[in-house]
Amino acid sequence: MTVDTPYVSADTVRHEDGRRFVWLVSQSADALTVRPRAEAPLRGLGGGARVTEVTLPPFGVRVLELV
Repeated sequence: MTVDTPYVSADTVRHEDGRRFVWLVSQSADALTVRPRAEAPLRGLGGGARVTEVTLPPFGVRVLELV
């Protein structure tokens, strides 16, 4: 799991039931848009459309699911 800026931390967490989640955490005082690169498609929590781009507010956090 990677993003194209050093101002966003990205990591993958595996739940005990096998689901995998990606955490994107902004360390910037400005809004940032990133294109996460992962080993599998990303979707918002609860399903929905594939996510290819994420806009994080200042110091914002977004959690996605690897599917």
